[in-house]
Amino acid sequence: MDARKRVEENAELITGMSADALRNISPEKFREHCEKRSGKRFGFISEFPSIGRGNVLRDGILSRDALDSEIDRMLKD
Repeated sequence: MDARKRVEENAELITGMSADALRNISPEKFREHCEKRSGKRFGFISEFPSIGRGNVLRDGILSRDALDSEIDRMLKD
C-alpha cells in the first residue's frame, strides 16, 4: 500500500469523512464537523514565536479567545 493511500485512510478514520469530502470542505464547515463529532471546541494553535500568551507580530497581546474570534471572522469573509 502506498503512503498516500495510508494517509487518506487514516484521515478518513480520524475525521469520519471520505478523502474526497475532506478535499472539498471549507475550513469553517470542517471546524463545525469536528466540534459536533468530538463534542469539544475546535481551536487553532499559532506557530508564530510568542511572548507570554500573545503573538509577537501584533501590536499587543491577544488572548486565545480573541485570536479564535479573529480567525472565525477571517474564515467567514
